[in-house]
Amino acid sequence: MRIRTFVLFLFFVLISIIGYLLFKQEVLQKFNSNNEVDNTSSVFISSPVDGAVVSGFVSVSVEVKNIQNAKALVIFIDGSKKATCLIENCVYKLKTQELVNGKHSISAKAEDSNGKIFKSQSVAIVVKNEVDKNQNITNVSSNTKPTSNTVIKNSTTSTTSVSLKISSISAKNLASSVETVTWKTNIPSQGKIVYGLVSSSNGIYDLSTKMETSLSLDHSLDLVDLVPGKKYFYKVISTDAKGEEASSAELSFTSSSLKISSLKVENISSIGATVSWTTNLKTQGQIIYGAISSNSGVYDFSTNVSDNIGTLHSIDLTRLLYNTKYYYRIVSIDSLGHKDISPEYNFTTSLIYNVSSQKNFSNTQISILWNTSLPTKSEIKYGTQSSSSGTYSFSASDFIYVSSHNFTLANLLANTKYYYRIISTDENGKKTTSSEYSFSTE
Repeated sequence: MRIRTFVLFLFFVLISIIGYLLFKQEVLQKFNSNNEVDNTSSVFISSPVDGAVVSGFVSVSVEVKNIQNAKALVIFIDGSKKATCLIENCVYKLKTQELVNGKHSISAKAEDSNGKIFKSQSVAIVVKNEVDKNQNITNVSSNTKPTSNTVIKNSTTSTTSVSLKISSISAKNLASSVETVTWKTNIPSQGKIVYGLVSSSNGIYDLSTKMETSLSLDHSLDLVDLVPGKKYFYKVISTDAKGEEASSAELSFTSSSLKISSLKVENISSIGATVSWTTNLKTQGQIIYGAISSNSGVYDFSTNVSDNIGTLHSIDLTRLLYNTKYYYRIVSIDSLGHKDISPEYNFTTSLIYNVSSQKNFSNTQISILWNTSLPTKSEIKYGTQSSSSGTYSFSASDFIYVSSHNFTLANLLANTKYYYRIISTDENGKKTTSSEYSFSTE
């Protein structure tokens, strides 16, 4: 019984091996067929770079994109099949010692579900392995003494190998959804960043940047579309021309969220206002606004986007209606075009604007000046006590309908602070009361 079971086991193993060999033969036949197209955007060799001088073991990385149900990926060295991957993306360790020193080519082909073959670009590499210099005396046998014509070579030759090292890693925030990571390497290399919202002890993260396309000592990559205010963990990975790879320890940063502060609405008149604010990140600014509150952020009007990018912002709103409450939101746009929209704020225009006080020659007289957007007659109520209700001890009136007003208050107490409000009435009998202002006599 045991012998029978063992024979059956060997039979199934043999069938599996035959099936795999037939599959490889079928894949190779397909990849050697004429049913192929050059499409480096679908099959791309990302490492090594074209023209790289390599030695030892080299990582050959091939990326496959936009191919429906890629069935197989084959890597070719000098036109001969070297490796087969049954996954979309493939990394193959090429032992360059198996190649002669000199120029060689690397290419790849991928097959989709319809049997269509996609061909990558051809990458040229130069293999340059060290020749073994541990030699005895040339042309001299063990029993022959050197003569004056004998060339003697050193029995040993020391070589120094420089290992790839990563240093000076820095993460800087440029926008609410972007972090720029920079670093240096001691020898030219390509780099990428793997990152995510969860710390990883094995270096596997949910996200990754693309590999840099050229070898360099100074590196910079942007991590985009980040969730604002979240802590991200990341590692820097660099690969040199020989395929040697180095990775940093795990680092972290917290992505910034856009914050608006120092919001002011100034120079409010009957027809305009100036909105100013500060942001913690460099952005351009825009204001969307209207006379109706909007939970969805849709308004009837909007300003142009400011030309300058910075942290200090000021935009004028014009052609407003007087005695009207306006609702608005601030739109901030970072250097990559990402938008952030603020909560809704509001202000109210007034019929009365440009209010100021002017001292006269007498310490007991003050001139009050202001403008109205329509001809009005006016009244000033004033006193030595502040009043939220607008009730004061004194008043003075002017019954002439004008738009530019200049009213003199006399018989004031010296060295006294006064509070006042202006009440303007238009020709239709509509009254407008200003906010409270103040002045001091000497």
